[in-house]
This record gives sequence, C-alpha cells and structure tokens, in this order.
Amino acid sequence: IEATKPKPQPNYLDLVTDAAYVVQPGSKRVHVTVGIVATNTRLDTRTSRFFFTAGLISLPASASNFRLSAAGLKPTLKVVKRAATYLVLSVGFGQKLYSRKSEALTLTFDLKDLGAPPNREIRVSQVFVTFPVWAYGTAGSRVSVTFPSGYTIRAVAGSIPVPTTGTDGTTVYRAGPLSNPAT
Repeated sequence: IEATKPKPQPNYLDLVTDAAYVVQPGSKRVHVTVGIVATNTRLDTRTSRFFFTAGLISLPASASNFRLSAAGLKPTLKVVKRAATYLVLSVGFGQKLYSRKSEALTLTFDLKDLGAPPNREIRVSQVFVTFPVWAYGTAGSRVSVTFPSGYTIRAVAGSIPVPTTGTDGTTVYRAGPLSNPAT
C-alpha cells in the first residue's frame, strides 16, 4: 500500500484581530467589538497578481446583530455555515486586497441572554454572568473582557490573566498577542 498526504497549503491572508467583550447586564447581553486588520501576504509574480475579496471568521453559534464597517468602503457579511456550536461568516472587504496590502475593518455582534433553558451557555444578569470568550484570527490577535464593578470573576475552563481595574470600577482582563488564537 502506498499513501501520500497532501502538503498543507500556506495561508496567505492574515486576519489579526483585537476582540473586546463588554458585559452589559442591563441589556442582558455581552457586546463584542472585533477590530480586524486583514493583510494579503502573498507575493505577486511577474505574470500573476494575487488578491483576496473576503476572509472567513468563526463565531459562537449564539452570536447575533452582526455589523461590519470599514472606512470609505462598503464591506459585506454573509453567514456561510451554521453548526450547533459555531457559525462561519464571510467577511467581504469591499475591495480587492492586493499583495502586501492591508485593510482595517470593525465587526460588532451581541451574545444575548435569551432566558431559557436554565443550563444555557449565555446568562447575563445583575448577579450572574456566564458566556464563551473566543479569540479570532491569526497569530498576533488579542482579546479583552470588561465586567462592570461588583462581580467576582473566575474561569471555568482555561486560564485568565491578572485583571486591571478601571477608575469606574470595571474589571478588564486582557490576553495577547496570542501565538495561536484558535487554542
């Protein structure tokens, strides 16, 4: 028996992100803002010019109210896959992203507490908050989580860094730059 394994294809599109989760108990949600810097790392050749028009980003399946913006452009969003635990968005750049060029975009969405069942993944109230925190993109990405004052915080999976406290009493956890945001 002879078997070959295909060589992994290089990723020529970097999506370096800075995801900021803000817990909003009064609105029963966590509002998420993801700054994205998309960079085409593929080099043109004498005979070929390479560009990207979109990239893919995965979000928790419960994410809603997606919005995407970019200065001076009309970027687009499209859900290309829905699964039980995640969804995949196609982030259209609103232009061709040529070799060694970058574009800054901002993606916002909400993680809402829908109120049922009692063992739901997202719970946001004045006394109890639980939700998934994901980092997005490629190496160099960052993530932060901001809680209003008065909460005692603990990680139920993974580890969290030492927080900072804002002058308004908020507690902010930051991680990054991450070498592998998917882990």
